Amino acid sequence: MISTTQFIPKSLLEEFVICYYFNNSDNFEYSGYANPTINQELFFNLGERFEITNSFGQNTGERNWISGLQSKSLSVKTSGRHITAGVIFKPWGLYAAFGPNAKDLANKIIDSRVLFDLGNEIQNNKFSDSQFFDLLEYNLLKSIQRSKMTKVMQKIVNQIEQENLAALPEKLGYSKKTIIESFNKMIGLSPHRFYTLKCICETITLLENNPTIKLTELAYNQGFYDQAHFIRIFKEHAGLTPKEFRNRILKR
Repeated sequence: MISTTQFIPKSLLEEFVICYYFNNSDNFEYSGYANPTINQELFFNLGERFEITNSFGQNTGERNWISGLQSKSLSVKTSGRHITAGVIFKPWGLYAAFGPNAKDLANKIIDSRVLFDLGNEIQNNKFSDSQFFDLLEYNLLKSIQRSKMTKVMQKIVNQIEQENLAALPEKLGYSKKTIIESFNKMIGLSPHRFYTLKCICETITLLENNPTIKLTELAYNQGFYDQAHFIRIFKEHAGLTPKEFRNRILKR
C-alpha cells in the first residue's frame, strides 16, 4: 500500500502549480496505465524500479524527468521500494517555470536536469515529504516568470469551449496566428486540439468516478453529439473504446 501526501501551494505558485506529491511504500508492484493528461510534470524517483513507456515506444527508467502534456495513455511499471515525488503543473506552468517550448515536450519525457538540476541534491539526501515540498517551493519561486501572455493562456484554458474558439482573436485582442503560436509554445497544442484533449481527460475522470453512467449520456455531456465520433476520439487518446475502458475499471 502506498502512503501519499499532497501539498497545494498558496503562494504565487498557486497560479502555476496544481500540487506537489510524495508517495512512499516499502514494496509496491504495479503494471498498468497512466491516463492522458493536459498537465505537465516534474518527477523524481527516489526508490527502485519505475519505468514509463509512451505511445511512441519511448521508454524511460530515468531517476528524474520532466514530461509535457500527454495526449495518449502511458504504460507504467514499478516494483520494489517505492518513493516517488514531484510537481504537477497547470498547462501553462512548466513554461512559466523554465521557459521550454511546450510543443517540443508534448507527448515526450526528458531528463529533468536539462531544465531543473535538483536531481543530485535530492538523490543524495533523505527527505521527509515536508522538507521535499519546502525545497521545491524555494527553487520554483526563484524560477517562475509571470508574463502578460501566460495570463492570456490561463484565461483561455480556464474558459475554453468549442463554441468560442473562433471568437478568441477578437475577444482577446490578439491575431489568430499569435494565439495559436503562443498556445503551441506555452502549452504544447493548438487551442482546438487542447480543447479536444481536455474533454477526453474530463470524460475519463467522469467514467472512473461513475463507471455505470450511460455512455451516450457521457458523450452528450462532453459536447459530443455523434456517438461514432466520440468513440473514435476517445480510443485515439485512451487506446480503448469507452466501453472497453469502463470494463477495465470494473475489473479492478
